[in-house]
Amino acid sequence: MLVTVIAPFNELREQTKNLFGRSYIEIFVKSSLENVIKRDIKGLYKKALNNKIQNMIGVDPNVPYETPTNPEIIIDTENFTFEESFSFLIKELKRLKVYDR
Repeated sequence: MLVTVIAPFNELREQTKNLFGRSYIEIFVKSSLENVIKRDIKGLYKKALNNKIQNMIGVDPNVPYETPTNPEIIIDTENFTFEESFSFLIKELKRLKVYDR
C-alpha cells in the first residue's frame, strides 16, 4: 500500500517512521518552491504570497518546510518528466524489495 502525505516537518516524519517501523519508506519528491508555485493548479501559493493565506508552509518565514534528512528514495522532479520520475520510483521500490511486479 502506498500512502501519500505531505509531511513538512522532520519531527512528524520521525514519529511516523517510529509508528510504522520497517513498513515505512520515506520518499522525498524534490522540487524547488518556484517549480511548486508553477505547478499549483489551485493557486494557493499565489494567495499565500499575496498574504491571502497565512502560515503556508514553505512560504511563510515563520513556518519553513524542513527538507527530509534521510529519505530512502529521492525523486528529483526538477530534472525529470512525470514519466521518468514514475519509472524511477518503481525501480527504487523494486530495489528496496517492496514492489515485485
